[in-house]
Amino acid sequence: MHLTSRVLTAPTLDRPATKAASATDAVPVVDNPFAPELFMTGVSGFANLGGVVGITLESARADHSHPQPRPERMVVARLLMSIPTAQMLVTALNHYLEAQGHSPSKAMAADATFQ
Repeated sequence: MHLTSRVLTAPTLDRPATKAASATDAVPVVDNPFAPELFMTGVSGFANLGGVVGITLESARADHSHPQPRPERMVVARLLMSIPTAQMLVTALNHYLEAQGHSPSKAMAADATFQ
């Protein structure tokens, strides 16, 4: 598996996705080396909870507590964010995937689906 290390700065409330990041941004990002990292293999669903967008993330796992292990979809996290933040996430992720050669628009045109 080949991993590329291209990183794009995500948009924030005071910096839209189209504006380049600069050293003069109003609020600096403080990197936390102890922040948890999540691995997911799918999205279980979405919810609008009074203006808060919820995204339930899942991971495919095998349940080995049975004589014949069976696959399960285990919820691993729920992301909650305001609608403007969700819009920024979609914009930034689409921009990043386009730059990596993985166009979300082309995937949708090719009948890509989600669970």
